[in-house]
Amino acid sequence: MSDEQGPLSAQKTLTHETMWSYMRRLVDGLFGVLDSDTVMDDSLDVLVDVLGADRGMILVTNSDGSTLVVNARGQGKSLSPAEREEMSKSVIRQALDTRQCVLWDPLNAPITSTSALALGIVASIAAPLYGSDRNQARGALYVDFRSPRRFVSQQHVEFFVAAATLV
Repeated sequence: MSDEQGPLSAQKTLTHETMWSYMRRLVDGLFGVLDSDTVMDDSLDVLVDVLGADRGMILVTNSDGSTLVVNARGQGKSLSPAEREEMSKSVIRQALDTRQCVLWDPLNAPITSTSALALGIVASIAAPLYGSDRNQARGALYVDFRSPRRFVSQQHVEFFVAAATLV
């Protein structure tokens, strides 16, 4: 199986060549949807597809610190209002509070996420999203994985951080 087949999370170990190959696939996919009327949906679909995540969400931060899902995709379609609530809020909150990308993996979890366990999430990643002011996160990018056959390592997180700057 070549690196170009299947999602990134199907790759247990990532070489630099594999990461660059998938980054090119991500960039090609994102540039391919820039002119579409549904650019946010299409961009999130590309990221979810390339990573092999089950779902992806873009959240905005309100002035009171709460978050609101503005876009949520999975399997190439928009998620229902109920499905938009099925995320690990503690992972998103930690990413916003620490201003860093956070990986939740139950085998190595520094944080406990009862919601993730109850929802069948086997791993999730969240990263803050910034506008022109790098001191204040404007929202977060979130993906989760529900298949135990997916691999999410620190290298996958590095890929996600790079992708978050593009989405």
